[in-house]
Amino acid sequence: MSENYRKAIEDLERNLQNQLDEIGDTKKAINLLCKQLGEPPRFDDVAKEVVKGSSARPDQFFNKPLATAVREYLQMRGAAATVDEIYDALERGGFEFVGKNEAIKKRGLQISLSKSRRIFAYLKASDTFGLWDFYGGRPKDEKEDENEESAGENAETKTKNGE
Repeated sequence: MSENYRKAIEDLERNLQNQLDEIGDTKKAINLLCKQLGEPPRFDDVAKEVVKGSSARPDQFFNKPLATAVREYLQMRGAAATVDEIYDALERGGFEFVGKNEAIKKRGLQISLSKSRRIFAYLKASDTFGLWDFYGGRPKDEKEDENEESAGENAETKTKNGE
């Protein structure tokens, strides 16, 4: 039954995307006619709108590295997701997890996401993972700042010494 719902959602999302495309085309046409009349455009928001959370193709994540597949899914979704949501979406999208059972596969996914802190942000309050891009980029660690400063000092020393 859930497959029927997913199919219905995909069909509705496709219809919605077509409607959004038509609205954008109509706004552009109105703006063009206004320009011909020497009037200012009536619509500032003529950028293409995209339906967020569209379902993945059955082969979208097949043969892709885990981090790449998760990044693509989160970008497509446009919001953070739980491990269960990420797992279900990747599996529907053809990703092949390694493990004996679903619980082990999900635990492996959670560990991988936790170790990929440069890419994924863990939101403790909601127990979800998101992309740092959603939150204005990843904050720098103090160790990274120190490493960058010492790397800059080493480069300056080499330049002064003629190396």
